[in-house]
Amino acid sequence: MRLTLSDGRQLVGTMKGFDRHMNVVLGDCDEFRIIKNRETKEEREEKRSLGFVLLRGEHLMLMTVEGRPPPEETAIRLPQATVPVNPGIAKMAGRGVPMTNPALQTAPRGVGLPAPSMMHPSAMRPPMMPPPFQQSLATRLPLNGQSVPRQMPPRMPPGPPGM
Repeated sequence: MRLTLSDGRQLVGTMKGFDRHMNVVLGDCDEFRIIKNRETKEEREEKRSLGFVLLRGEHLMLMTVEGRPPPEETAIRLPQATVPVNPGIAKMAGRGVPMTNPALQTAPRGVGLPAPSMMHPSAMRPPMMPPPFQQSLATRLPLNGQSVPRQMPPRMPPGPPGM
Protein backbone atom coordinates (compact mmCIF):
# COMPACT_ATOMS: atom_id res chain seq x y z
CA MET A 1 0.00 0.00 0.00
CA ARG A 2 1.09 3.55 -0.65
CA LEU A 3 -0.16 6.03 1.95
CA THR A 4 0.07 9.78 1.36
CA LEU A 5 0.22 11.85 4.55
CA SER A 6 -1.07 15.37 5.15
CA ASP A 7 2.48 16.83 5.10
CA GLY A 8 3.27 15.33 1.66
CA ARG A 9 5.29 12.29 2.75
CA GLN A 10 4.48 8.91 1.28
CA LEU A 11 4.77 5.59 3.10
CA VAL A 12 5.01 2.34 1.13
CA GLY A 13 4.65 -1.00 2.89
CA THR A 14 2.61 -4.12 3.45
CA MET A 15 -0.71 -3.33 5.10
CA LYS A 16 -1.16 -5.46 8.22
CA GLY A 17 -4.36 -3.95 9.63
CA PHE A 18 -6.54 -0.91 10.32
CA ASP A 19 -9.34 0.16 12.66
CA ARG A 20 -12.42 2.40 12.66
CA HIS A 21 -10.30 5.54 13.11
CA MET A 22 -8.25 4.61 10.00
CA ASN A 23 -5.17 3.98 12.10
CA VAL A 24 -3.05 1.81 9.80
CA VAL A 25 -0.32 -0.75 10.57
CA LEU A 26 2.34 -1.21 7.87
CA GLY A 27 5.13 -3.78 7.78
CA ASP A 28 8.44 -3.39 5.87
CA CYS A 29 7.65 0.29 5.47
CA ASP A 30 9.70 2.86 3.51
CA GLU A 31 9.22 6.63 3.66
CA PHE A 32 9.59 8.78 0.55
CA ARG A 33 9.99 12.57 0.87
CA ILE A 34 10.34 15.17 -1.88
CA ILE A 35 12.86 17.83 -0.90
CA LYS A 36 13.00 21.12 -2.84
CA ASN A 37 16.28 22.99 -3.00
CA ARG A 38 15.70 26.71 -2.41
CA GLU A 39 18.58 27.99 -4.53
CA THR A 40 18.38 25.72 -7.58
CA LYS A 41 14.60 25.06 -7.44
CA GLU A 42 15.13 21.36 -8.16
CA GLU A 43 13.39 18.48 -6.41
CA ARG A 44 14.95 15.30 -5.17
CA GLU A 45 13.39 12.29 -3.48
CA GLU A 46 14.75 10.86 -0.24
CA LYS A 47 14.04 7.30 0.83
CA ARG A 48 14.19 6.14 4.44
CA SER A 49 13.49 2.63 5.70
CA LEU A 50 11.18 2.61 8.74
CA GLY A 51 10.23 -1.06 9.24
CA PHE A 52 7.04 -1.72 11.25
CA VAL A 53 4.86 1.43 11.49
CA LEU A 54 1.63 2.34 13.26
CA LEU A 55 0.20 5.45 11.57
CA ARG A 56 -2.47 7.56 13.25
CA GLY A 57 -5.52 8.03 11.02
CA GLU A 58 -5.72 11.82 11.35
CA HIS A 59 -2.50 12.22 9.29
CA LEU A 60 -3.67 9.96 6.44
CA MET A 61 -4.81 11.69 3.23
CA LEU A 62 -4.73 9.02 0.49
CA MET A 63 -4.39 5.25 0.25
CA THR A 64 -3.50 3.52 -3.01
CA VAL A 65 -2.69 -0.08 -3.84
CA GLU A 66 0.94 -0.49 -4.81
CA GLY A 67 1.10 -4.17 -5.79
CA ARG A 68 -0.77 -6.98 -7.45
CA PRO A 69 -3.19 -9.12 -5.44
CA PRO A 70 -2.10 -12.62 -4.46
CA PRO A 71 -2.83 -15.20 -7.18
CA GLU A 72 -5.87 -17.43 -6.75
CA GLU A 73 -5.21 -21.00 -5.72
CA THR A 74 -5.83 -23.59 -8.41
CA ALA A 75 -6.72 -27.26 -8.12
CA ILE A 76 -3.07 -28.25 -8.62
CA ARG A 77 -1.05 -27.72 -5.47
CA LEU A 78 2.70 -27.51 -5.48
CA PRO A 79 4.76 -28.68 -2.52
CA GLN A 80 5.59 -25.82 -0.16
CA ALA A 81 9.34 -26.26 -0.64
CA THR A 82 9.16 -25.43 -4.37
CA VAL A 83 6.91 -22.36 -4.07
CA PRO A 84 9.07 -19.23 -4.18
CA VAL A 85 8.29 -16.54 -1.63
CA ASN A 86 8.06 -13.10 -3.23
CA PRO A 87 7.67 -9.84 -1.34
CA GLY A 88 4.21 -8.34 -1.72
CA ILE A 89 2.40 -11.70 -1.93
CA ALA A 90 0.27 -12.53 1.07
CA LYS A 91 0.73 -16.06 2.37
CA MET A 92 -0.56 -17.61 5.58
CA ALA A 93 2.16 -18.25 8.14
CA GLY A 94 2.63 -21.82 9.32
CA ARG A 95 2.22 -22.40 13.06
CA GLY A 96 3.63 -25.92 13.28
CA VAL A 97 0.21 -27.51 13.80
CA PRO A 98 -1.72 -28.91 10.83
CA MET A 99 -4.95 -27.04 10.19
CA THR A 100 -8.17 -29.06 10.27
CA ASN A 101 -11.78 -28.12 9.75
CA PRO A 102 -13.17 -26.83 13.09
CA ALA A 103 -16.56 -28.40 12.34
CA LEU A 104 -14.96 -31.85 12.33
CA GLN A 105 -13.20 -31.43 15.66
CA THR A 106 -15.02 -32.92 18.65
CA ALA A 107 -14.19 -33.45 22.28
CA PRO A 108 -12.85 -36.86 23.31
CA ARG A 109 -15.48 -39.36 24.43
CA GLY A 110 -16.64 -38.68 27.97
CA VAL A 111 -15.31 -35.10 28.16
CA GLY A 112 -17.89 -32.34 28.49
CA LEU A 113 -20.88 -34.52 27.64
CA PRO A 114 -23.37 -36.39 29.82
CA ALA A 115 -23.04 -40.15 30.09
CA PRO A 116 -24.82 -42.07 27.30
CA SER A 117 -27.11 -43.78 29.83
CA MET A 118 -28.45 -40.38 30.90
CA MET A 119 -29.62 -39.51 27.40
CA HIS A 120 -32.28 -42.27 27.16
CA PRO A 121 -35.81 -41.56 28.40
CA SER A 122 -36.67 -43.44 31.57
CA ALA A 123 -39.62 -45.85 31.69
CA MET A 124 -40.95 -44.55 35.03
CA ARG A 125 -40.62 -41.29 36.85
CA PRO A 126 -38.79 -41.54 40.14
CA PRO A 127 -41.09 -41.47 43.17
CA MET A 128 -41.55 -38.08 44.76
CA MET A 129 -42.33 -37.34 48.36
CA PRO A 130 -45.47 -35.29 49.05
CA PRO A 131 -44.92 -31.80 50.45
CA PRO A 132 -44.77 -31.69 54.25
CA PHE A 133 -47.86 -30.80 56.30
CA GLN A 134 -50.30 -31.43 53.46
CA GLN A 135 -53.68 -32.76 54.46
CA SER A 136 -55.44 -35.31 52.37
CA LEU A 137 -58.22 -34.11 50.06
CA ALA A 138 -60.89 -36.01 52.07
CA THR A 139 -60.11 -34.12 55.28
CA ARG A 140 -60.27 -30.73 53.54
CA LEU A 141 -63.68 -31.16 51.84
CA PRO A 142 -66.68 -30.11 53.91
CA LEU A 143 -69.28 -32.83 54.47
CA ASN A 144 -72.37 -30.72 53.74
CA GLY A 145 -71.64 -30.29 49.97
CA GLN A 146 -70.32 -26.73 50.10
CA SER A 147 -67.47 -25.65 47.88
CA VAL A 148 -63.92 -25.61 49.11
CA PRO A 149 -63.19 -22.22 50.74
CA ARG A 150 -60.57 -20.13 48.96
CA GLN A 151 -57.64 -19.46 51.19
CA MET A 152 -53.89 -19.01 51.10
CA PRO A 153 -51.88 -22.20 50.67
CA PRO A 154 -49.96 -23.40 53.72
CA ARG A 155 -46.56 -21.78 54.30
CA MET A 156 -43.41 -23.64 53.40
CA PRO A 157 -41.21 -24.81 56.27
CA PRO A 158 -38.08 -22.74 56.89
CA GLY A 159 -34.95 -23.68 54.96
CA PRO A 160 -31.76 -25.10 56.40
CA PRO A 161 -29.85 -22.87 58.84
CA GLY A 162 -27.53 -20.31 57.32
CA MET A 163 -29.77 -19.24 54.42
